[in-house]
Amino acid sequence: MRRRLIKNYLLIILMTIGITVCAFVANGYSYLVEENEKSLLSRASVLADSFSSQEPKQTEDIEAFLKKQSEKFGLRLTFIDRNGNVLADSDSDADTMDNHRTRPEIRRAFRNGQGADHRYSETMGVEYYYAAVEVEAGNFHGALRVSEPAHAFQELIDHLTFSISVLILLSVVLAFVLVNYFTKKVTEPIEYMTRKSEEIAEGNYGGSILVDGEDEVARLARSFNKMTKTLKIEQERVESQREELASILSSMSSGIAAIDSGGKLLFYNQLFLELLEIHMGNQDLKGRSLYQYFRNEEILDVISNVEENESQFQKESPIEKDGEIRIILIKGTPLYRQEKKKVGTLLSLEDITKMKKLETMRTDFVSNVTHELKTPLTSIRGFVETLKEGAIDDPQFARRFLDIIDIEAERLGLLIQDILLLSEIESGTDTSKSMVKVEPVIDNVIELLEKKGKKNVQIVKEMEKPVTDFLCNENRLRQLIINLADNGLKYTNEGQVTIRCFEQENDLILQFVDTGVGIPKEHLPRLFERFYRVDKGRSRKQGGTGLGLSIVKHIVELYRGKISVESKPDKGSVFTVRLPYY
Repeated sequence: MRRRLIKNYLLIILMTIGITVCAFVANGYSYLVEENEKSLLSRASVLADSFSSQEPKQTEDIEAFLKKQSEKFGLRLTFIDRNGNVLADSDSDADTMDNHRTRPEIRRAFRNGQGADHRYSETMGVEYYYAAVEVEAGNFHGALRVSEPAHAFQELIDHLTFSISVLILLSVVLAFVLVNYFTKKVTEPIEYMTRKSEEIAEGNYGGSILVDGEDEVARLARSFNKMTKTLKIEQERVESQREELASILSSMSSGIAAIDSGGKLLFYNQLFLELLEIHMGNQDLKGRSLYQYFRNEEILDVISNVEENESQFQKESPIEKDGEIRIILIKGTPLYRQEKKKVGTLLSLEDITKMKKLETMRTDFVSNVTHELKTPLTSIRGFVETLKEGAIDDPQFARRFLDIIDIEAERLGLLIQDILLLSEIESGTDTSKSMVKVEPVIDNVIELLEKKGKKNVQIVKEMEKPVTDFLCNENRLRQLIINLADNGLKYTNEGQVTIRCFEQENDLILQFVDTGVGIPKEHLPRLFERFYRVDKGRSRKQGGTGLGLSIVKHIVELYRGKISVESKPDKGSVFTVRLPYY
């Protein structure tokens, strides 16, 4: 901007100076020529008066007068008669000179009494200025002409031209200095404000513009400072709201996205992309079309219903994520501006897979509990009815039926006990923690199970060295070991059940190895579900409730541990429990 102003100002100044100089030179030259001719006429008049007072008698007197005055004034003097003949000349031979009657200054002198002209002299070979005055002295009547070489006048013109050129040069230099100074004074605040504007455009609102005075630039600077403060406050407010919105969106357990009427994303959170498995790295999808990266009929259906009816709409959709089918609840809500103008749709995506599984598990649990309770109750009622009908009078049948009723009642009690235990463990409450020595607990379990063990099956313990005491509820730990060891006994007809205990990487490891019938591979993923049995007939026959392994799993999870199983049919199973010390 500054350079442009300097160029424009200098161009205007140079044009003004040029026009002024041209006008001055044109008018000045004409003026100097006129003044020079007037000066020559004035001198010619004086010399004419002096010539008239001499009253020359012959031509020689005229020649003597002209030469004398020529030497005195440094002028060329010529006397021409009325016929144009040159009678005498101070610098040349009059006889050799042409007739001068046609000369402009001579014609004017005879017509008007005086005349002037300037032109190239063929006689002298240089340019001359001429002034002639009509004169009458004695017997001579003619014109006295005074002439002066043009080089003297040209020297004056050259000197004047040089002076003007120097003056123009000095004026241009001075103009450049002044223009540079004043443009700098004007443009510096503007350039400063421009830099500040660029900084503000980049998001830097610090600092202010310091400009003194009351002119337009100063007022603009003060307005600019006020605007900057307002923008800074507004930007901080917007940034705060943006951070609050981002914090809210990131902390939400649902995937959230706002989509305009054209399908472009207005905002979203990371969980929304994760649920839809949209992987874009660090790229920002704001302003881009959602349909470009993902197409789902249920989502499109929700958006379409919201846009058509301008009301909330929701729908469940199965989506494959990480190789698993996830159930996503899609909710759509109309999105309005403050002036109640609809701008798009707010989508909420919630992964309800676990909830659906829990609902299924609850339904299955109720169904299984009902079934498990119904079976012994039906058996008890049946035998009671049989006894009522007369079997009680037969001691042999009565005792047999009572034994069966007792077994079913015990089984019913064990089932209720396991359900209550599982409920207690799932609640996560475990207030009776203490440092428990693990080896005595294992010994106690082995002693307990050996009493009801099988003849061809042994229970053995393997411990290379004592392990560190474990912080837990001793009854929970005993229940875990009993259930896993008893499970091994039930499914082992011959061989042994081995309980191994050791430490590994700050974990307590409990392994239960049996040489039983094993478990088919397809049953392993569901092995720890409530009431799940690999062989239902055999499990019930052996008095199992179907909750043992589920109780074990919840005890392990209560102490932040992990349980795994490896098994091969007809070769046995290995259950491994890993419990962290801290």
